[in-house]
Amino acid sequence: MKNIMKSINILVIAVIFIVVGFIGSYIEKLDTEFTSAKKSSIEISDKIYDNITVHIKGAVANPNVYSLNDGDRVIDAVNAAGGFALDANKDGVNLARIINDGEEIFIPKKGQNFTVTPSGKININTADERLLKTLPNIDKEMSKKIIEYRETYGSFTKTSDIKKIKGIGSKTYSVLKDYITVE
Repeated sequence: MKNIMKSINILVIAVIFIVVGFIGSYIEKLDTEFTSAKKSSIEISDKIYDNITVHIKGAVANPNVYSLNDGDRVIDAVNAAGGFALDANKDGVNLARIINDGEEIFIPKKGQNFTVTPSGKININTADERLLKTLPNIDKEMSKKIIEYRETYGSFTKTSDIKKIKGIGSKTYSVLKDYITVE
Protein backbone atom coordinates (compact mmCIF):
# COMPACT_ATOMS: atom_id res chain seq x y z
CA MET A 1 0.00 0.00 0.00
CA LYS A 2 2.89 2.30 0.79
CA ASN A 3 4.25 1.71 -2.69
CA ILE A 4 0.91 2.63 -4.26
CA MET A 5 0.71 5.84 -2.20
CA LYS A 6 4.28 6.65 -3.11
CA SER A 7 3.51 6.08 -6.82
CA ILE A 8 0.37 8.23 -6.62
CA ASN A 9 2.34 11.03 -4.93
CA ILE A 10 5.01 10.86 -7.63
CA LEU A 11 2.31 10.84 -10.32
CA VAL A 12 0.55 13.86 -8.75
CA ILE A 13 3.84 15.76 -8.53
CA ALA A 14 4.63 14.89 -12.16
CA VAL A 15 1.18 16.10 -13.28
CA ILE A 16 1.66 19.32 -11.31
CA PHE A 17 5.04 19.92 -13.01
CA ILE A 18 3.52 19.26 -16.43
CA VAL A 19 0.58 21.62 -15.77
CA VAL A 20 2.88 24.34 -14.38
CA GLY A 21 5.20 23.92 -17.38
CA PHE A 22 2.26 24.15 -19.79
CA ILE A 23 0.87 27.24 -18.04
CA GLY A 24 4.33 28.86 -18.01
CA SER A 25 4.75 28.16 -21.73
CA TYR A 26 1.27 29.56 -22.43
CA ILE A 27 1.99 32.72 -20.41
CA GLU A 28 5.30 33.20 -22.26
CA LYS A 29 3.45 32.86 -25.59
CA LEU A 30 0.83 35.41 -24.48
CA ASP A 31 3.58 37.79 -23.35
CA THR A 32 5.29 37.51 -26.77
CA GLU A 33 1.98 38.15 -28.57
CA PHE A 34 1.22 41.09 -26.26
CA THR A 35 4.67 42.60 -26.85
CA SER A 36 4.26 42.19 -30.61
CA ALA A 37 0.77 43.73 -30.52
CA LYS A 38 2.03 46.58 -28.35
CA LYS A 39 4.87 47.25 -30.82
CA SER A 40 2.42 47.26 -33.77
CA SER A 41 0.17 49.62 -31.82
CA ILE A 42 3.07 51.99 -31.24
CA GLU A 43 4.00 51.95 -34.92
CA ILE A 44 0.41 52.64 -35.91
CA SER A 45 0.05 55.44 -33.39
CA ASP A 46 3.32 56.99 -34.60
CA LYS A 47 1.79 57.25 -38.05
CA ILE A 48 -1.38 58.78 -36.65
CA TYR A 49 0.56 61.56 -34.95
CA ASP A 50 2.98 62.08 -37.85
CA ASN A 51 0.78 64.76 -39.43
CA ILE A 52 1.69 68.11 -40.89
CA THR A 53 -0.44 71.19 -41.37
CA VAL A 54 -0.40 73.20 -44.59
CA HIS A 55 -2.28 76.21 -45.92
CA ILE A 56 -3.30 75.88 -49.55
CA LYS A 57 -4.43 79.00 -51.41
CA GLY A 58 -5.22 80.16 -54.88
CA ALA A 59 -6.93 78.21 -57.64
CA VAL A 60 -8.29 75.26 -55.66
CA ALA A 61 -11.90 74.38 -54.89
CA ASN A 62 -11.64 74.98 -51.12
CA PRO A 63 -8.60 77.04 -50.06
CA ASN A 64 -7.98 76.43 -46.37
CA VAL A 65 -5.67 74.92 -43.76
CA TYR A 66 -5.42 71.13 -43.96
CA SER A 67 -3.82 68.37 -41.89
CA LEU A 68 -1.94 65.91 -44.09
CA ASN A 69 0.49 63.05 -43.60
CA ASP A 70 4.20 63.69 -43.31
CA GLY A 71 5.70 62.92 -46.72
CA ASP A 72 2.61 64.00 -48.68
CA ARG A 73 3.07 65.97 -51.87
CA VAL A 74 1.56 69.14 -53.32
CA ILE A 75 -0.98 67.04 -55.25
CA ASP A 76 -2.20 65.58 -51.93
CA ALA A 77 -2.81 69.10 -50.62
CA VAL A 78 -4.67 70.00 -53.82
CA ASN A 79 -6.84 66.89 -53.43
CA ALA A 80 -7.50 67.71 -49.77
CA ALA A 81 -8.67 71.15 -50.91
CA GLY A 82 -11.21 69.57 -53.26
CA GLY A 83 -9.07 69.62 -56.38
CA PHE A 84 -8.11 72.32 -58.83
CA ALA A 85 -10.40 75.22 -59.62
CA LEU A 86 -11.42 75.41 -63.29
CA ASP A 87 -9.03 78.31 -63.91
CA ALA A 88 -6.01 76.68 -62.22
CA ASN A 89 -2.61 76.72 -63.90
CA LYS A 90 -1.74 73.08 -63.20
CA ASP A 91 1.68 73.56 -64.78
CA GLY A 92 2.44 76.49 -62.48
CA VAL A 93 3.42 74.31 -59.55
CA ASN A 94 5.43 71.15 -58.99
CA LEU A 95 2.72 68.69 -57.95
CA ALA A 96 5.25 65.99 -57.03
CA ARG A 97 7.14 68.14 -54.50
CA ILE A 98 7.07 66.86 -50.90
CA ILE A 99 5.50 69.45 -48.60
CA ASN A 100 6.62 70.55 -45.14
CA ASP A 101 4.79 71.30 -41.92
CA GLY A 102 3.59 74.90 -41.74
CA GLU A 103 4.00 75.46 -45.46
CA GLU A 104 1.82 77.74 -47.52
CA ILE A 105 1.07 76.44 -51.01
CA PHE A 106 -0.20 78.75 -53.72
CA ILE A 107 -1.83 77.37 -56.88
CA PRO A 108 -1.78 80.07 -59.59
CA LYS A 109 -4.56 80.74 -62.07
CA LYS A 110 -4.08 80.32 -65.80
CA GLY A 111 -2.09 83.24 -67.17
CA GLN A 112 -0.52 84.09 -63.80
CA ASN A 113 3.21 84.06 -63.40
CA PHE A 114 4.21 81.44 -60.92
CA THR A 115 5.62 83.44 -58.06
CA VAL A 116 5.81 81.00 -55.19
CA THR A 117 8.99 78.96 -55.18
CA PRO A 118 9.17 75.26 -54.28
CA SER A 119 10.23 76.35 -50.79
CA GLY A 120 6.85 78.10 -50.46
CA LYS A 121 8.37 81.59 -50.53
CA ILE A 122 6.92 84.40 -52.63
CA ASN A 123 9.15 85.84 -55.33
CA ILE A 124 8.91 89.60 -54.81
CA ASN A 125 10.26 90.16 -58.33
CA THR A 126 7.28 88.51 -60.02
CA ALA A 127 4.40 88.43 -57.52
CA ASP A 128 1.25 90.35 -58.37
CA GLU A 129 -0.60 92.66 -55.97
CA ARG A 130 -2.99 89.95 -54.80
CA LEU A 131 -0.17 87.58 -53.88
CA LEU A 132 1.94 90.29 -52.24
CA LYS A 133 -1.03 91.10 -50.00
CA THR A 134 -0.82 87.57 -48.57
CA LEU A 135 2.50 88.47 -46.97
CA PRO A 136 2.50 89.53 -43.31
CA ASN A 137 2.26 93.33 -42.81
CA ILE A 138 1.74 93.95 -46.55
CA ASP A 139 -1.55 95.58 -47.44
CA LYS A 140 -2.92 96.82 -50.77
CA GLU A 141 -1.00 100.10 -50.66
CA MET A 142 2.30 98.47 -49.73
CA SER A 143 1.91 95.83 -52.44
CA LYS A 144 1.41 98.64 -54.98
CA LYS A 145 4.60 100.31 -53.72
CA ILE A 146 6.53 97.06 -54.20
CA ILE A 147 5.29 96.73 -57.78
CA GLU A 148 6.00 100.43 -58.52
CA TYR A 149 9.53 100.01 -57.17
CA ARG A 150 10.12 97.00 -59.45
CA GLU A 151 8.77 98.87 -62.45
CA THR A 152 10.95 101.91 -61.72
CA TYR A 153 14.20 100.34 -60.53
CA GLY A 154 14.04 96.78 -61.86
CA SER A 155 14.22 93.51 -59.97
CA PHE A 156 15.35 93.20 -56.39
CA THR A 157 18.79 91.58 -56.21
CA LYS A 158 18.44 90.43 -52.61
CA THR A 159 15.47 90.18 -50.27
CA SER A 160 16.77 92.93 -47.99
CA ASP A 161 16.42 95.37 -50.93
CA ILE A 162 12.73 95.49 -50.05
CA LYS A 163 13.74 97.83 -47.19
CA LYS A 164 14.39 100.51 -49.85
CA ILE A 165 10.63 100.91 -50.12
CA LYS A 166 9.25 103.64 -47.88
CA GLY A 167 7.30 102.00 -45.07
CA ILE A 168 9.31 98.77 -44.98
CA GLY A 169 12.02 99.01 -42.38
CA SER A 170 14.12 96.50 -40.49
CA LYS A 171 11.23 95.53 -38.23
CA THR A 172 8.88 94.69 -41.12
CA TYR A 173 11.70 93.00 -43.02
CA SER A 174 12.47 90.74 -40.04
CA VAL A 175 8.90 89.45 -40.31
CA LEU A 176 8.93 89.19 -44.12
CA LYS A 177 12.35 87.62 -44.69
CA ASP A 178 11.15 84.06 -44.06
CA TYR A 179 8.35 84.42 -46.62
CA ILE A 180 10.07 86.09 -49.55
CA THR A 181 12.71 85.35 -52.15
CA VAL A 182 14.20 86.98 -55.27
CA GLU A 183 14.93 83.70 -57.12
